[in-house]
Amino acid sequence: MTAPAKQRDASLDVARGIAIIAVVLAHVLRGLNAAHLLGDGAWIKIADQVILLFSLSVFAFVGGLFVSASVRKRGLGRYLSERESQFAFVWLTWTALQGGVLLLASGVVNTPGSIGSLLRIWLPIGQLWYLPFLMLVTLIFVPMWTWLPRGGLWVFGLAAVLSLGLWGFNTGLAGIRGFALAVFMVGGVVLGADRARALLNAIPVAVAAVAGVTLFAVGVVVVTVYPDVAPPTESHVRTLFTVALGVVLSLTLSVAVLFLGRAARSWSLLALCGRRSLEIYLAHIVLASGSRIILVKLGVHSSVLLIAGGLVAGVVGALIVAAGLRRVGLAWVFDGPKWLTQRRAPARLTAADSAPSAPIPSDRQQS
Repeated sequence: MTAPAKQRDASLDVARGIAIIAVVLAHVLRGLNAAHLLGDGAWIKIADQVILLFSLSVFAFVGGLFVSASVRKRGLGRYLSERESQFAFVWLTWTALQGGVLLLASGVVNTPGSIGSLLRIWLPIGQLWYLPFLMLVTLIFVPMWTWLPRGGLWVFGLAAVLSLGLWGFNTGLAGIRGFALAVFMVGGVVLGADRARALLNAIPVAVAAVAGVTLFAVGVVVVTVYPDVAPPTESHVRTLFTVALGVVLSLTLSVAVLFLGRAARSWSLLALCGRRSLEIYLAHIVLASGSRIILVKLGVHSSVLLIAGGLVAGVVGALIVAAGLRRVGLAWVFDGPKWLTQRRAPARLTAADSAPSAPIPSDRQQS
């Protein structure tokens, strides 16, 4: 008699699922707001700030957790060559796909595309900046973590210093944009998935639920009082106070989401979204924007219906589209082609390999 298979712990998948759904929601809200379909209200900025403070931080951290196991399995050289080439291919592929859609739909989208935007690959369009960010952070910090004695401590310290120095800056440049998230990814690399799961599993589910809800609620209240707090990827008010508060809130809200992931570990839909978060991240802008345009053309002007429609299109629609593309042999749109890897079948390029895992944007740009 064979022993039953060990069930996969879904806490991290659920946390990542929460983060990617939040990314989609943020872009839906920005798109509707840019189209003047939400009216006026301070809640829009508060919601945007709250999501920016935790979504990509959770993505970067959870993605980093799986790096050490991948490096041990493949070796540093093979890991770097596969990850860098796959991320680069997917980035350029989606630049062409998303940029082409925006160009063709220039008359109806909030941010019309252009030939110039397609060619200026050093200025990634929309949410695609996250891929070159991953490439640069991986190329800098993973070899250092591998080679240096007590590399984890030194590499994490360097990442923390650079992240604090760049917190809230948005140059728009590929690789540099979002670099403040480096400390979260490197923190995940140093900690590792096994230790992270052990720490989460040591917390009773009820305690995790109460702590997660409480911490998240506190974060929302603080953002409501100080709406100009600086998220890691972009801030229009960057002072010592807003940056310091942004760091504290980003950590607080990210921990809250990890606790909620532990509490809701049996929620299969959230776990599925977490496992497929890169696919959602890549496809959601086009699908959510398309749903908004179609609904408005059909005469729908209810904010609730427009938000719900965009969220469903961006999350569920992306899952359906991705499954369909894989079924017809177009998995390379998300994974890169087979010839980029040395193995017979390339690994599915997922958020578990450091991706966005989320989601997520030209942080203030709407499509």
